Amino acid sequence: MTEADLLAAAVLHGVRGVGQRRLWRVYEILSGSFRLLCTREGWERLRAGRVLPEEVFRAAGERFARMCGGKETPRMPRGVRILWWGDPEYPRGLREIPDPPFLLYVRGDLAAFGLPAVAVVGTRRPTAYGLLLAERFAKDFVSEGAAVVSGMAFGIDAAAHRSALRAGGRTIAVLASGVDVPTPEAHRRLYEEILEGGGLVLSEMPPGTAAERGLFPLRNRLLSGVSRAVLVVESRSRGGAMLTAEWAQRHGRPLFAVPGPVFSPASEGPNRLLAAGAHPALSAREVLARLSSASSGEFRPSLQAEGALRPSSPRDGGTGSAPESPSAPRPFTPEEQAVLARLGAAPRTAEELLRELSLEPSTLLPLLVRLELAGLVRRLPGGRYARAEGR
Repeated sequence: MTEADLLAAAVLHGVRGVGQRRLWRVYEILSGSFRLLCTREGWERLRAGRVLPEEVFRAAGERFARMCGGKETPRMPRGVRILWWGDPEYPRGLREIPDPPFLLYVRGDLAAFGLPAVAVVGTRRPTAYGLLLAERFAKDFVSEGAAVVSGMAFGIDAAAHRSALRAGGRTIAVLASGVDVPTPEAHRRLYEEILEGGGLVLSEMPPGTAAERGLFPLRNRLLSGVSRAVLVVESRSRGGAMLTAEWAQRHGRPLFAVPGPVFSPASEGPNRLLAAGAHPALSAREVLARLSSASSGEFRPSLQAEGALRPSSPRDGGTGSAPESPSAPRPFTPEEQAVLARLGAAPRTAEELLRELSLEPSTLLPLLVRLELAGLVRRLPGGRYARAEGR
């Protein structure tokens, strides 16, 4: 997409009632040309596609009438970048999840995306034991060349961020609010330190969005998606850290937990995860070593036993099922065959494949990731894809 398309998509996203899934639908209807929202043709297509409820349609129309008429000049907050799914700098981990954000808002050094990232999460009310271990693991992870991901909340999250910074490493904060709204406000200085330390802050919510209760589960989904593995330090049997563990299960991310005293409420969650098959986290080096095995498909824990994870709800689109175990090579699906045939002729962008093959983004995007991970497709500069040589 062009810069004009990207800005128009962000403006539409800023209209209340337009979420990431509706952005995907608008992308399909407009064939990626969001700038058409400054034309009658664009709005006629949207009307015919019935993707927006009437009140949202009207609000969006009024917003674009002001913008396209020169009465309003949309701008991103200073230092905020917009990445869309097809951007070469969009984090690969998020590409792999079943429901990736169409738009991602980031502030900071994108080099942090190039490091193996481990999410360190836990309760807002940790024990001294939990704080000590969160700090130790975060310090050791960055010392081994990894980035530490967390949610900038009180307790374990903040301890992990600060320890990574003190050790001179990079840390990534994933917010439930807009990327320009430090959450909680009491951690504004931590937010600034993350950016000053070469780290990164990201969100899938439009800039200016205040954190609301219902946005935190979505934030936890990104915590898992952007990370290579998830480590739960301390948590009760329910809470944000356990939701992140559930997302890790859905995403096929290796899950680690810190063993704790069996009588400590703060260790109830990690101990249940361990009983259900999560790896015990005994050292940062061991966690990172196991990541190498996990990336080759040797480790995929099953976490449905002992009530360790609550079943997912229809509201968030999950099925509650455990990831499948690695299996023998399977025949190509018709969709995979079609994509490989197209890419054998010439490199193409995801947008071109969507148009030429009439596939849904929810079908094409995970398919491209699978083919890339299988070594059959490679990504080229500019968001293009090509058939791997000799395949």
